[in-house]
Amino acid sequence: MPRLMRHTPMIRTVIEHFVGKADVVVASHPFLFDAVRRVARTRLVVYEAHNVETKLKAAYLKRTRAGKRLWRDTARVERGAARQSDVIWATSADEAKELARIFGIRSEKVWVVPNAVDTGTIVVPDEKVREEARRLLGCSRPVVLFIASWHPPNLEGLLFLKEHLSPALPSADFVVVGSVKDQYLSEVKHLDFPNNLKVLGVVEEKEKNLWLAASDVAINPVVSGSGTSLKMFDYMAAGVPIVTTAVGARGTHLVDGKHAIISDRALFAHNIGFLLKHPEEASALAAAARKLAEERFDWAKIASIIHERLEEAMPSSLPCQFDASDERQFISGWYPPELWEDKFTFRWSNGEGRLAVHNPKRVASLRVELLRGASPDLEVFLNGTPAGKFTLQGGWQQIEVELPRIIDGDAIEVLFRCSPWRPAELGGGDDMRRLGLALRRVTVI
Repeated sequence: MPRLMRHTPMIRTVIEHFVGKADVVVASHPFLFDAVRRVARTRLVVYEAHNVETKLKAAYLKRTRAGKRLWRDTARVERGAARQSDVIWATSADEAKELARIFGIRSEKVWVVPNAVDTGTIVVPDEKVREEARRLLGCSRPVVLFIASWHPPNLEGLLFLKEHLSPALPSADFVVVGSVKDQYLSEVKHLDFPNNLKVLGVVEEKEKNLWLAASDVAINPVVSGSGTSLKMFDYMAAGVPIVTTAVGARGTHLVDGKHAIISDRALFAHNIGFLLKHPEEASALAAAARKLAEERFDWAKIASIIHERLEEAMPSSLPCQFDASDERQFISGWYPPELWEDKFTFRWSNGEGRLAVHNPKRVASLRVELLRGASPDLEVFLNGTPAGKFTLQGGWQQIEVELPRIIDGDAIEVLFRCSPWRPAELGGGDDMRRLGLALRRVTVI
C-alpha cells in the first residue's frame, strides 16, 4: 500500500478529513499506518494488529523474488506501525507476546483486544427457527459448516474437505461459505467438488445466519495462520457444536471436551460423526461455547473495557503549554520573567537556555514563540541531539521543531543556542547582561 499511495492521492485526503475529527485514530492493519501517523500527530494512534503479518505472510510470499520483495515491504511497514504507534491491539495473549518480541517493544504497550461477536444479533435458534432455516435452504441431510474467507490457510482447509473429509462422510453435506471460493477459482480455474461438498462463495449476512441456524456441526480445519479466526466466534454465538484444530481454536479460550472438540485433522471425520450421532453431547458443548462467547467475547463488554483504557491513555496525547512565568520548565540559562509592554510575560536566555518540556512519547511538534536577539541564527537541541537550525526574523515569531518519539522519561530537555550579546554595547543603556533570545510561550502538540 505505501508504494501505491502516490497513485491514489484521494486516500490521503480522506485520511486527513476523518483524522481531523478524531481524538483516537485506529489503523486497522499496518499498510496505511505511515499515512495515518503523519496526519494524526496530535492524536492517540492505535495499531490494530489482526495478525503478526511478517510471520503470516512469510509462508506464502517468500517463494518468489517478487514475493520476497513484498514480504520485506510488509516487514518494514509492520515494524514501523509497531514501534511508532502509541498502543497496539493484539487478538490474543500469544500474539501480544510475539509482537513485543519480534519488534522489541514494551509488553505493556500491547493490549489484548480479542476478536468478538455481537451476541445480541447472533442468537441460538430454537427448534422451530432451526427447522425453518433448513426448509428455506433445502437441507434434508446433516449439515457441516465451514465459513472461510480468501486466506491461504482457509484454501488449504477447503482442499482438505475436498480430498479427505467429504469423501469420508458421504452421508453429510459440507457447506462452505465465504470468499475462499473465489481464491480457489483463481488458482484452480474450475469447480470440481464432490456432490456432498457445496462451496457457495460470499453470501449476504442474512443467509450466513440461516446456515448457522441450519447446521449440525461447524468446523475449522486450518493448520496454519496468525491471529484468531473470526468464524469461531460466529459458531460459538450461534450455538453450533464445533470441531476444530488447535490452530483454529487459538485465542478463543475453548477447552477440548468442555466447549468444543479440539483435535488433529486425522480425527475430524470420527469427531464429526460422533457429534451427529450424539446430539445431547453436541448440545452441551454448544451451550458451553455460547456461554463463553457471552462472558468473554461480546463486543459490548469488550468495547466498554477498551473505552476506559483509552480514556486513561488520552492525557499523554493532549497538548502541553506553558509560558515564561512557569518556573518549573526553565532548567538553566534564563533570566527572571519580565513584562512586555504590560501585555505578556517573557524571559531572556543567556545564549544557552535549557527547558524541560512534556514528553508525549509520540511523534509530535514543539512550537515556540520567541524574539531574536542581536544574531538571527538559532540552533535547537533535543536531549543533546541537534534538532534544527533557524534564521530568525525581526519581531515576535513562532518556530516549530519536530519531536521524535522518545520512550524513556517524562520530559525532554530542549536547548536553544544562539550568539550572546550585551544591550549596553548596542546602545541599550547600562544593561550589561549577556542575552540570547527572548521566549514567550511553548506548546507541545
